[in-house]
Order: sequence, then C-alpha cells, then structure tokens
Amino acid sequence: MTDDGARGALADPARLKLLASTHLLDSAPEEVFDRLTRLTARLFGVPLAMLSFLDDKRQFFKSVIGLGEQLTAARGVPLKYSICQHVVQGHAPMLVDDARQHPLLKDSAAVTKLGMVAYVGVPLLIGPGAQPLGVLCAADHKPRSWTAADQAALEDLAAGAVSEIELRLAADALREQTELMQAVLEDMADAVIAVDTSGAPILHNRAALALFGGDTSPIPPSQWSSQLGLYQPDGVTLFEPGKLPLARAMRGDSSDGVEALIKSPAHPEGIPTSTSARPLRRADGSLRGGVSVIRDMTMQRRATEALTRHAQDMRGQATIDELTGLGNRRSFVNLAGRQLRAAQSPSHPVLLLLAEIADLPRLEQQGQDAVDAAVVELAWLLSEVFRDSDVVARLRENEFAALTPGLDDAEVLLTRVQRRLAERNAAAAADPDLPRAPLQLTLAVVAHGHGESIEALLVRADAELHVQRERLTASQVK
Repeated sequence: MTDDGARGALADPARLKLLASTHLLDSAPEEVFDRLTRLTARLFGVPLAMLSFLDDKRQFFKSVIGLGEQLTAARGVPLKYSICQHVVQGHAPMLVDDARQHPLLKDSAAVTKLGMVAYVGVPLLIGPGAQPLGVLCAADHKPRSWTAADQAALEDLAAGAVSEIELRLAADALREQTELMQAVLEDMADAVIAVDTSGAPILHNRAALALFGGDTSPIPPSQWSSQLGLYQPDGVTLFEPGKLPLARAMRGDSSDGVEALIKSPAHPEGIPTSTSARPLRRADGSLRGGVSVIRDMTMQRRATEALTRHAQDMRGQATIDELTGLGNRRSFVNLAGRQLRAAQSPSHPVLLLLAEIADLPRLEQQGQDAVDAAVVELAWLLSEVFRDSDVVARLRENEFAALTPGLDDAEVLLTRVQRRLAERNAAAAADPDLPRAPLQLTLAVVAHGHGESIEALLVRADAELHVQRERLTASQVK
C-alpha cells in the first residue's frame, strides 16, 4: 500500500481529534506503558514488542523493545515501515506467521529493512466510538505460528493500556468541566457558598469572599451568625443559626428570597441581601450538604428609593389620581418609561397589565357613587397584588395599568389578579352587613418588546384589552 493510501485510511478526522486529545503523541516514555511491552516480549518470547500510536503520517513508539538504539531514540518511523498501520485500518487484530510470504507485507520496509517476519498486533480501541488510536504488537525475526490463545493474551495486555488512556481522558474531561464551573462561579456577581453536612466548606466564589471580608477559615455552623454578622432585616436581631438558609439546606430544606443584613467592620451599617439555598445531593439521592446563593440588594434598594423619591416628586406635579391615590396617566408614562429604559435587554422581562370594570353600565345605572366605589375597590385590589417596585396607575375613569419588571409569564400574572378578585368577591358575598355585587374585570397582559416605548406598549395593550372585552361580551350573549 502506498503512503497516500495509508494516510487516506488513517486520516479519519474523528480518530485524529481523539488521538490529539490524549496528548500521547511525542510524549516521554512512561513506566506504565513500558511495563506492558516488557510483559509482551516476555510472554511470547520475542525480541520485538511495541506499543505505538499512529497518525496519518507516522507510527510513534510510546514504548519499544528490540528495534535498536537508533530507532528507539527516534521514537518512530514513517508509515512505509509500519505493519501496525494495517491493524489500525482494519480495526481488528492481525496475525502473520511469515510476512515474507504475505502479499500485502512482503515488500514492506518493516520486512525488508527491519527484518520483521512473524507479527501479531491488536488495536487499542478508545472511546465510545472504539477508535483505533494505536497498536500493541509482538514480532520475531523468524516465522512463527500464532494461535487464538496468543491473540487473546495480547488483547488482555492491550486492555490495560486502553484502561489507562480512558482514565486519563476522563480525568481531563473532569478537570475541564471543573475549570469551566469555577470560571462561571468566579464571574457571578452573586455570592455562592457550598458546604458539606457538617458545615465544612466545599467551594465559594470571589463574590462570597468579598461579601464576608475575605476570611476563608472554617467556622462552626453554630457560630455563623455571630462570626459573619448575619442579622435579621431589622439590623438588630441575629439570625438563629439553625434558621439560616444554608443551615436548613444542610438538613434537606430549600429556601428562597430570605432577607438578611450582613454587618462587618467594613460595612457597619450592613449590606442588605437576599438568599436562596438548596440541598446538595449525591447521585444516589443521599444528602451531601447545601449550597446558597446570596445577592447583594444594595443597588436594587437604591433604585427603589430613587423611584420612591421620584414618585413623591411627581405627586407635587399633579400626577396623583385624587379618587384612588394612585398615579394618573401622566405619572404612569413617566415612571413606566424609566422602568423600560432600565430594562432594555431580553434578560430583563417586563409585563404590562390593563384592567377595567367589565360591568360599568350596570354600575352607572346605580349612580356615580357606585361607580366610584367599584373604581376604589379595583385600585385597592391592584395595590395588594403588585409590589412597591411595580408601577400601578389609573389611566382613565375605568382603566388601570400595572407595569411589573422581572416577570415574563403572563399566565402567572393573570392568575394572581384573578385569585385576588375571587377572594374579594367571596368575602363580599359572605358579609351580610355590607352586601356588594361581584366585581367583574376585563384583563389584558402584553410583554414589552426590546426597544419598545411605553406609548407603543400601551397601544398594543389597549388593542388586546379590546379583544378581551369583545370575547367577554360574546360569552355573555351565549
């Protein structure tokens, strides 16, 4: 076979990529492989034994016995000297009693120049695809009849090399995965801390060190609150150690959004935080420890305070609806517009809800007091459903709006409002001293599009509210 033919058969990109990942080509001799070639030569009583890896141009001797000082020092030969290339190409063992009589090998330089006559070789099949990266072989300078038992024995020896290589590949993959995980952790703005069931640290990131002043010395869980300055939001009461989110996670419990104030000499006023924690479990489900993610809420608190101050300023500019105490359309456009400009990325979702009283004509027949009472009830209902950081306003007589950043599930938002409405109507029906008709609402929710203005968002929401209004009317007619 020509060199070009050999290179074509050996040049499978997947095989060469896997071979490169082992870092065995051109590597130094290693006792673990030398031991296998010594055992091979001793077991078969041959002068030649080799453990080789082949790319598309050459055969590299990872370990070799019996080829002389020059070839041993060269650590390899071109493919024209290689009988092992045929083992790789065939993905199978090769047994040759007399290569001088073999039609494929009799003119090979391995036979004519290196004097190989009898040859037995088995492939080193590595990885899920069983790629033949190399060969373990034995050879003699005289003819020899190889047996099936010889092949089986050589395959057993080759299995030792395969196990060693696959263990190294697995270790490399694990190391790469660990380095990636550590890089992700170090880039996180939130502090991440993991401990075992005794409270001994497993890992932490840079943000955790910064939050707790860079102290990495182990602290008994019973002293976490006092040593790390973990206070209740009031800034006066220390957390009970057993009620800390991470301590609960060590026992198998999960926590979300637990607020705390972390005080230190560098931050005596305290850093407001929100903590979530989860149990760490092994593959068999047994508890290994716990992990907590701690978010510094300082910037969010400042933003909320700034919005609050702005809202107070707006009240001085005739932006408050007198009947409900909510902002009017002017304040909503200003505040909601600011919220949208601060959330100009897909990772900061925003939903807009419009709500109106569905049975307004019936209320108007009862007089303006009935209409006003229903409007005030709707304002209170929305105020209870939405957060202080959301923007809620009365846009016109019978239409309210609420902008809620950080939420991308319209069904969740609608469910919240409808659940509170059902609770209100149930309470009204159960109060004999204050009979009230059920409050009926028409609701519409739209998601903010990237770069969309508040005015454009309101137009889309009004269109959706019209659709919902028509659907409700159609259902009532039926």
